[in-house]
Amino acid sequence: MRTKKCDISKSTGYIAAVAALFMAVYSLACPSLSYDFALKYLRLGAVRVLPSLIVYMVCARLIVRSGALAELCRRMTAAQRLLGVSPSGLTVVLIGLAFGFPMGAVAADELYDRGEIDREEARRIMPFCNNAGASFLIGAVGAGMFGSASVGVSLMIGQTLSSVTALILTRGRSAHTESASDISTSVSLSDISDSIAKSGTSAVSIITFIAFFGAASEMIARVFHLPEIVGAIIGGAFEISGGMAIASGLDLPLGLRLLICAVLCGFGGLSVMMQAAFAARDCGFDAGSYLIGRVIHGVGCCAFSTLIYYLTFEKILALSDFFYIIHLYIVTYPFVLPTMLSALLAIAVLTALNLCRKKRKKSEKRVEKRQQLVYNRSK
Repeated sequence: MRTKKCDISKSTGYIAAVAALFMAVYSLACPSLSYDFALKYLRLGAVRVLPSLIVYMVCARLIVRSGALAELCRRMTAAQRLLGVSPSGLTVVLIGLAFGFPMGAVAADELYDRGEIDREEARRIMPFCNNAGASFLIGAVGAGMFGSASVGVSLMIGQTLSSVTALILTRGRSAHTESASDISTSVSLSDISDSIAKSGTSAVSIITFIAFFGAASEMIARVFHLPEIVGAIIGGAFEISGGMAIASGLDLPLGLRLLICAVLCGFGGLSVMMQAAFAARDCGFDAGSYLIGRVIHGVGCCAFSTLIYYLTFEKILALSDFFYIIHLYIVTYPFVLPTMLSALLAIAVLTALNLCRKKRKKSEKRVEKRQQLVYNRSK
């Protein structure tokens, strides 16, 4: 008897179709604005993102293929047990923390193709191994947008602590372990050329993602006449660079601007999610688990970053300022609070559905194991 399952991907397809129709109609109605939005984010990707990213992408692939970092991680048994990862899984985590978006997904896909990491482990660590790079947070966000490198340092440390905490809380026993002979430590000329060619293809795709989602956020903000703070959040939810640039320039206390940027930093945005999905397409990217993990990561990054800045650098957020801003936006924009509550409810429902799906899969596996055991005994 076939059981009818709730197809979450079908509802996602409807949402994507409506969003595509909206953007197509807007582009036809306002072609000059649509062109300007796309051009703005194409320049952002080509001028500010690509020059630093392309070098990191090639280096990350070569580091993975050389096996040098995996050999080092193989000796870090305490870190493996703490995070519940294999040596190759630890390699993915370190590359994701050091090189920025979407290097963690690139490393996971590379190691999966080489047979050094299994699909289950790659899916588990994927939401927490894609992080903003130090140069982006400290240089572009901290020094460039906020005029203070200490803000970028707080975001960097908070992001790292949130990622490590999430991995510890979700850790499991890694079924994939490598011996010293499993790890390849040689790089050929074809490996170098292949790494450069694949990085170039990925870089072009990343610029396309940035332009598309950046233009989408601009269209939504223009059509619905959103207040700046809501526009910054929605913009960051689509494309992190543009959202953080808007959030850093808001007429709000520094603490609240940092809170918004920390959440966006942890969540990463739909553009980064699509970049990770494209980079890790071979190892079975799970969009539902990734999205829920990024929401959790955003909350953790917000908490850690704000706490670090508050305790280390200066007192940035007075409680009275916080409640004043909340009261101001509830009175001025009464739709904001219901919208945020609806979003939180939707996240809770999606989380519950995902947990139910995982429990169902586990129970099905247990039933299959029992049936197999009974069958083996009867033989």
